[in-house]
Amino acid sequence: MNKLLRPTIVIAEMHYSKSHLKLNERYIDLISTFADIILVTDGEYFRSKFDTIKTIKIKRFYSKRIDYLKYFLHVLNLVQIAWKIRKIDYSSILFLSIHSRSLLKCLGLFKKNSIVAFHHYDIDRMLNSDYETNLFNKRANKFKHLVLASFIKEGLCKKTSVLPENVYIVNQPKIVNSQERELKKRDIVLSIGQAYNSILIDELIEKILSTNTELRYKLVIRTKNKTLKDKDVELFSGFLEREAYDELFTRAVAILITYPDTYQLRYSGVIDDALSKGIPVICNDLPISRYFSKLYPHSCKIFLSINELIEILKNPIDSENSDFRNFELSRTDSIIISQLEQALK
Repeated sequence: MNKLLRPTIVIAEMHYSKSHLKLNERYIDLISTFADIILVTDGEYFRSKFDTIKTIKIKRFYSKRIDYLKYFLHVLNLVQIAWKIRKIDYSSILFLSIHSRSLLKCLGLFKKNSIVAFHHYDIDRMLNSDYETNLFNKRANKFKHLVLASFIKEGLCKKTSVLPENVYIVNQPKIVNSQERELKKRDIVLSIGQAYNSILIDELIEKILSTNTELRYKLVIRTKNKTLKDKDVELFSGFLEREAYDELFTRAVAILITYPDTYQLRYSGVIDDALSKGIPVICNDLPISRYFSKLYPHSCKIFLSINELIEILKNPIDSENSDFRNFELSRTDSIIISQLEQALK
């Protein structure tokens, strides 16, 4: 693109999720191929970008626990962002994540028709509140919405007033490792997502231990607060830095997904990571699972009961290389750059 014709895009973050940092950095890299970026952030989150991207820093206010306080602090952060960029001639402002209620209340602070927002877990949360859903329905078509899969777009348009032409699908890019990892023996089935169905996991562990079931592969599960070491099952807890997360993937013969029933219009970075690394996925029956299973039927298998899951875990887990090739072809940088350009023009 002609340098003189490059748009200026402001990029901001509302949640500063550690687990999304590498993903957000990839989106910034891809957008920088066709636009001049101004990054509005706190003094830490995007530190790796400070030397290469024009940055405006704000003082970030946040609360981890009190919901009503979170809303006011998000509003305060949005006011800061709007004030900092008031004299900049930008074409779009992209929010890499949003707090729905506070952004909807603050749309008027930014240039008309300039707001573009990525949706992650905020849609499910918003739809659980009549007040937030009604507020969203009144203002949903005043900005553009970015989602990571077609089923999320379809659900968002069906359950709210947002028009399909205002919702854009942008694929999740592959997260490039900073270093090559030693190839290890794949000997575990790994459940590593931050969201999981705790009742299902408890029932699974209880059945395995109480019946002395012998699994073909050791089951390694991340939980919020439980630990266990057994010959067939290992539970651990705590946040994983990207390096430790990638390290576990090198041992995984398959990834186990057990999202809760509330996981409806959300994407899965874990499934995306697994397929990008050529690792099959075993999922409970939810919209995200059906979406991937339809696209990659040999590498994304759905279980409908604990007994069915245990039978899968007792036997060899196979997959199909063509699924992984097709997945890779849908995640090229050129495709994602085109999707971003379309949404941000």
